[in-house]
Amino acid sequence: NPNRNPKPNPNRNPKPNPDLNPHPSAPTPTLTPMRRTRLVAMILGLGFGLGTGLRRRGRRPLCASAGAGMRVGVVGGGMAGVAVAYHLVAFHGARVTLYDEAAPGAGGATAAAAGILHPLSPRGRLMWLGAEGLAEAKELLAVAQQHLEERESLEVAGSLLRPLMSDKNAETFAAAAEKDPSLLSYLEAGDVASTTEGRGAYVIEGGSVIDVRSYLNGLWNACVARGAKLNPRRIALREDPNPSDDAAISLAELRQREDAVVLTAGAALGRVLSVRGVTLQAVRGECLEFAEATEDATVLKSGLLAGEYVLPGGQEAGTRMVRLGATKTFLEEGDGDDRGFFEVAGDDDGVARVASDTLAPKAARLFPPLLGPEFELKRVRSAVRVHSQRSNLGRVPVAGRIDEDEDAALWCLGALGARGLIHHAILGRYVAEAVASGDETLIPPPCRKPLEALRDHA
Repeated sequence: NPNRNPKPNPNRNPKPNPDLNPHPSAPTPTLTPMRRTRLVAMILGLGFGLGTGLRRRGRRPLCASAGAGMRVGVVGGGMAGVAVAYHLVAFHGARVTLYDEAAPGAGGATAAAAGILHPLSPRGRLMWLGAEGLAEAKELLAVAQQHLEERESLEVAGSLLRPLMSDKNAETFAAAAEKDPSLLSYLEAGDVASTTEGRGAYVIEGGSVIDVRSYLNGLWNACVARGAKLNPRRIALREDPNPSDDAAISLAELRQREDAVVLTAGAALGRVLSVRGVTLQAVRGECLEFAEATEDATVLKSGLLAGEYVLPGGQEAGTRMVRLGATKTFLEEGDGDDRGFFEVAGDDDGVARVASDTLAPKAARLFPPLLGPEFELKRVRSAVRVHSQRSNLGRVPVAGRIDEDEDAALWCLGALGARGLIHHAILGRYVAEAVASGDETLIPPPCRKPLEALRDHA
């Protein structure tokens, strides 16, 4: 066929036409990472995990038909567990049972979560899966909003500020804003509640503060509407076939009941993985909740982040609340701190005093009225979360298949750390797709790496 190898067309790659660019010496505009992500999402309705090995994302899951009727037990009713459960029931038709002694969002690290949602690293740069994670989280927030009995907004504050507390802060964030102006915008010192000595602050574009408990309540309602069930029995995660607690279900028994099991209970998952040689760092953190003590108390309209945070806390019995956090205590195995989540009254002489003394110096600069007569300490919330080992991508959550036996495959999603809101939705979706299809490669390689190394070593 003479047309099979046609001659080159000289017009296929025409020379540049100077008339199309009246200023040929001007630099060609470039797309910043955030703008590129937004542009792709607007045009195609798709998102991409650039450089992460993710496949394309559409409005429907990659394996829409996989998982129908599959029995899946999800252990842990925090952000990760409810996100996985929702994607399994909403897009795969799985029969999901959520195992947690507390109601979704009422136990574990999630119960003390600050609700900070934004896509930036501590240096003001777009973090790993930041833009994609923000978009996915906002999709689930919209779902949750529709399934709340009272349609009050899940957004406690619609803006986040990063006050510049030092000259080094100012230099770091000025460089980040110059690199990608779509992520940060500068605010003069006179418009900032913090004491910045004239440096001002940056607004984190797209950032907000979320009522996490109400969010998970709404998202779980969406799961229940699609057939998901809650089992309040405790799961003995140390894989003892005969746990001493008669009310508990052993992990071995759970794997006989279900076709697949997904572990998402952060601190407990850390203990399970440590037995297998994967080390996660447990961290206890406390946050303080203050209530207005006077009618003319200063109103905090935006969340303030500068290492620690001061955030609007919504209303409680008609009284505005403010949240201050968080302390950070690294725990070692065997140190005896197995309390999990708990809260104490503000007049407690132990935990409350220590936490308050630790956080007071930063609070005095971030939001000076908080430590004066305008506010009183109401309670302290304390919980343990787990972190993965730091990598060149930061602290990446751990997700993937732990092992597989004749009863049921054992999967996990955990180590979300302090940024659970930005990662829980997108990784919850990928884990759900992987569980439904049995294809672990649908999960980003950086998340699977610790588990793959474990299996290779075994």
